[in-house]
Amino acid sequence: MRGHRRPAQPPTANWQPLVDSYLSSYAGGVSRSDVDYAEAWAANASQFTAAGSWRARVVNGSLWVRPIHFYEHWKERASMQPRFERAAAAWGWEQRDARAYFGGACSTGISRQSLLPLNRTHGELLHVLDVGFGRSGARWGNFSAQLPPDYACRFQVLLSVPGFGYSNRLRQLLACGSAVVHVQHQSHEFFEPLLKRDPLLQTSAAPLGAGGGRVRTRAPAVSTVLNSLVSDEDSAGSLGSRLTHAAAVSYARALLTAYGTLYRSEVVAPSPADSEGGGFFRIDSARDLLRAARMWDCPTKALGCPKVAAGNASRM
Repeated sequence: MRGHRRPAQPPTANWQPLVDSYLSSYAGGVSRSDVDYAEAWAANASQFTAAGSWRARVVNGSLWVRPIHFYEHWKERASMQPRFERAAAAWGWEQRDARAYFGGACSTGISRQSLLPLNRTHGELLHVLDVGFGRSGARWGNFSAQLPPDYACRFQVLLSVPGFGYSNRLRQLLACGSAVVHVQHQSHEFFEPLLKRDPLLQTSAAPLGAGGGRVRTRAPAVSTVLNSLVSDEDSAGSLGSRLTHAAAVSYARALLTAYGTLYRSEVVAPSPADSEGGGFFRIDSARDLLRAARMWDCPTKALGCPKVAAGNASRM
């Protein structure tokens, strides 16, 4: 984002009341402590879902994980990071549309179903493009053919709403250097501890499962976010640069490897016939984690990655 002049004042589009009204429908009183709750939640649950890619459970004091399409899921997203960074550099702040933008499927979950009606009645404040599963399929290649993901970099304010590609969507939107309104998912994202103190992200409430409730907002008001973006050119893309594919892989490896040392004991593996369908791996070391997850620091040729060994590639 360096090298682009920005306006002396934040954009004047008055979309903040509309966003507040949309988010106010998620009422409740559930709060969270300011801790690394992704770890705390996993350690106290018999099974959990993190970032849509993992199942894990504690059996007799030992941690077992089961990856879910992990390699393919991340390989596509990692290849998108340079594309977003190029788009961020190409679109200076003054060139960007001041409306709040969302692009994706608008029917997958309660958090998205209100977006199209709001767009019809408040088009001057929102720009919502619906790319549904029925038309695009559930892969980035199909999605990109309908709506280029880096189209988001043409807007000053971006909406991150739970749904397909949710975790990676947030990382990529932040790479645009725009202000991001991030609607919290009912599952805790593995990277959330990295978001605690950054002033460029507005984290907002969302449903917490069938019981309702909300996660309290700790980030500053969006108007403050916009002022920060305008006044500090050097910090605009800082959070996006920290949430790269490589950084996320490193964080996940460290997190789950630490669990392996905490829960090491003699145990019996979960049965292949259980409700999860088997496929669990015990995690005692970094090597165990890489074997279980097929998780690679650099999974695409476009990023100049080393070739994956044939024995490992056959399992992906």
